[in-house]
Amino acid sequence: MPVFIVMGPSGCGKTSIAAAMASHFGLPYAEADEFHSEANQSKMRRGEPLTDADRLPWLLELHRRVADWLAAGQDAVITCSALKRSYRRLLMTGRSDEASAVSTDADASAVLFIHLAVPRETLLARVAARRGHFFPAGLVESQLACLEPPDPAEEPAVLVDADRPEPAVLQAVIGAVAQRLQPHRF
Repeated sequence: MPVFIVMGPSGCGKTSIAAAMASHFGLPYAEADEFHSEANQSKMRRGEPLTDADRLPWLLELHRRVADWLAAGQDAVITCSALKRSYRRLLMTGRSDEASAVSTDADASAVLFIHLAVPRETLLARVAARRGHFFPAGLVESQLACLEPPDPAEEPAVLVDADRPEPAVLQAVIGAVAQRLQPHRF
């Protein structure tokens, strides 16, 4: 049973695409921003990038959510920037060290990262246009600086061009997910 982690920097469309995807497939959905501590949200509001130490408790909480769904045999969708390979390992295994880097068949079939790829200029424009979100446009650069795009040959991931209208992005994601789920239940 897969858990789909819709990933990418702020402004790539994670929330809208993940929510639409979950609705389309009738899956539970969680928004990673809701798991950030107040301290992390305050730091980002001030325009300060999060450190790995800041992110660790948040990523572990997201891992627990993923692990709970997997233990229940529940397909699900969750968002997470998942910027670094170590973060993605942590989301899958609860560990970020190199010892957990070797993916097993169970890992590969249990989680799929859907990387929404968007150019820098588009990310900046989208984040600047948002209202009422704690993440300022000035932090996009820090996310891009630490982004390690997943390599589908090495990680359970698909790359989706998200620099186009949302319906086209959603159709590409649905196609990738449907292909991944065959002959699963959809």
